[in-house]
Amino acid sequence: MRSAGTHALRLGAVLLAGAALRCSLVTDLDGLSGGSASASSTDASAPEAGTGVITQPDGSLLLRDTTRADFDAGLHSGTKTEADSVTLADGGAGRFRSRVHDAGREVTFVSLAWTPAAPYGKPLPNNAGRETGYVRDGLDMRGNVALFHFDGAEGPLTNATDTSGANNDGAAASRDRIVAGGVVGNALADDVADYVKIPVPTESKLNFGVADVTWAYWVRSTEDCPSANPPKGNRVHLGMEESGGNSTHVWLGCTSIGDACPAPDGTGRAGGTWCAERAVTEDCASFCGRTRINDGAWHHVVLVKRGHAPGSLRLFVDGKVDAPDTPIAFKEPIVVRSDTDFGVGGFSRGTFPAAGDFDEVAMWARALDDDEVGAVHRRATLRLSLRVRVCASADCSDDPPFVGGPAGVPFADPAGVPTPPAPAALAGLGRGRYIQYEAELSSATPRATPELMDVSIVARP
Repeated sequence: MRSAGTHALRLGAVLLAGAALRCSLVTDLDGLSGGSASASSTDASAPEAGTGVITQPDGSLLLRDTTRADFDAGLHSGTKTEADSVTLADGGAGRFRSRVHDAGREVTFVSLAWTPAAPYGKPLPNNAGRETGYVRDGLDMRGNVALFHFDGAEGPLTNATDTSGANNDGAAASRDRIVAGGVVGNALADDVADYVKIPVPTESKLNFGVADVTWAYWVRSTEDCPSANPPKGNRVHLGMEESGGNSTHVWLGCTSIGDACPAPDGTGRAGGTWCAERAVTEDCASFCGRTRINDGAWHHVVLVKRGHAPGSLRLFVDGKVDAPDTPIAFKEPIVVRSDTDFGVGGFSRGTFPAAGDFDEVAMWARALDDDEVGAVHRRATLRLSLRVRVCASADCSDDPPFVGGPAGVPFADPAGVPTPPAPAALAGLGRGRYIQYEAELSSATPRATPELMDVSIVARP
């Protein structure tokens, strides 16, 4: 069920921020660099001819912004210089336009390099990989036993490929489909009668026994989650359930479970129930968060199980702890028979189904700490991209358009690479003396901002 609801923190605002920025900031920035700019504004972006250019051993020229002074010489709209980096000033979205760099003569600009402080807008790393080279928020995916990006071609989904390296592939049980507009790339659109089922053989690490475990996913839904039984009851987003009374029953989703949900309006909260043995009261615990997750916005939901006999459950929504830790006896291991599947969008037997969009579904056979959960959330909510232009005039008053890389797409940290971006080729710019770049920054996370640490441009005479 697709939703067009609005929300102050809606991730869709970040995904569309570039287009909005180009409209809302056109007067602020284009006016400043064009012929109508005031003298002081023009001076702020005009270079001193050839200053700051480094001639490298191979004869190429290096133009760089690496310090507060360098970034202060540019133009900020919704951004600021923080220490020696560019960040958002007040959250939301902003744009930074650099000073105009002067190569001192006509050259060919061949590459653009930049350093983001963290991975922004990148899917979770595949094959239990580890990210390196970032100042913060690089992930170590050790213990990852299931990872579903749902980034295939748009259209009906047949098979769900696990990219964790653990080979826990799944299959669509009905009419699930891949759609555009996910948190990162595409997403799974799941109607109430649909779900993805993932086999859980005895030896599978999804059959986690007494181990620590973390479940995480993004969801967007407007579905009601009242306390009555189906079809109006709790909505299982992730879960597995054996048939029979004395059975394993574990799930996470949208709920309003009785006394576990805060009054007065406990509906539509993240929550669930975990039972190692459902027939044993002390081996079951229900939990419920404070944040509504069925408001049409994208929400990141994480559950961390730590310890066993006894253990505890910690719920996160949008990168923050959303409920007090829930203690649970866990007298028995959490295992299911080989004929039980793990379900995305409902239990694999089709009970307690959910409707909504799902993205970046991941499971670990370890307990992520709070910092790791925050990092998993931030990478999907922060964005940083760059474009460049070659100008005929020293202040870029000729106002050529900024351009990106292949197909005009802005330069951004590429998916599938466990390090900060390598230098990107600048093709088709033509020869010139003056060059300027523009960075767009956006955030859907309060008090969090992407950070641009440095920019380097290489040119050849």
